[in-house]
Amino acid sequence: MSSIAGVIGFPTGGSYVASKFAVEALTESLAGEAAAWGIKVTMLEPGSFATTFGSSTLFAPAQPEYDTLKSSIRAGFNQENTGDPAATADIILKLVDTSNPPLRLILGSSTLPMFKLIYKKRLDEWEAWSSLSNAAQKVSE
Repeated sequence: MSSIAGVIGFPTGGSYVASKFAVEALTESLAGEAAAWGIKVTMLEPGSFATTFGSSTLFAPAQPEYDTLKSSIRAGFNQENTGDPAATADIILKLVDTSNPPLRLILGSSTLPMFKLIYKKRLDEWEAWSSLSNAAQKVSE
């Protein structure tokens, strides 16, 4: 189980985000290894869902230096984009019955637009820095 945090890092979420990025890499590697035996692997990438995750999370003691940052992160959360976990069960069962499942399945209607935005930013940044990147191998453009 990955998460939106396996694709998009966010301030104050370092250890959680790192674990989800690791799940993405491990699952992608596993899919490549298992394919030779006809085994298909899918990671779920949910956005925000109405679960008890937030209430069960342990937080470090408050540090006033982070108050502004934490407030801005909370302000960006839109309750209307929170999915219903009960609706997801049927989706997972449909996925299991699919003959050619995807490596990644995004869950939630707001996640894909966020992924598109972050990948566009990444592609634009990589392109903008391609001359310097290519110089590391003495590749001419």
